[in-house]
Amino acid sequence: MTERARPALDALKELLAALGRQVQHNREEGAKLASAIRHVEAVIRMLDPSFEAQPITVVRRYESRAPFKRGHGFKAIAEVLRASREPMTSRQIAEAILRQAGDAEPAIRVVREMVPTVHSSLRRHRGTNVETVGEGTPVKWRLKRENGTP
Repeated sequence: MTERARPALDALKELLAALGRQVQHNREEGAKLASAIRHVEAVIRMLDPSFEAQPITVVRRYESRAPFKRGHGFKAIAEVLRASREPMTSRQIAEAILRQAGDAEPAIRVVREMVPTVHSSLRRHRGTNVETVGEGTPVKWRLKRENGTP
């Protein structure tokens, strides 16, 4: 092994140990949760002996993080692009939408959660309503020009 690979190898060993600790912690937490579930089921059976836990499924709730309702995303994107003089990236569009919604300085986490939504909407409308400008990354978008009008 070369001397140059030693720091990388040490860092990878430390990462492996940290991941192992995390797996162990999650196993212990899972065991505690399973025990709590068994206790709740036992109490329910004391009150209703015919209770069957199998039909009960875990329900994931839809949690909207966007500042607009479902189906209204592209409308907000188009408003931002219409107001902009220059092409914008998906991130700039997301930040502008959040500012319009009343968040003067949106948190990085919120912006990161919203960028993929904005980008997928732009890709879905590429060619019909929006177009890319130039090459490279990040991609810049603008509203599609009709008959040469800006």
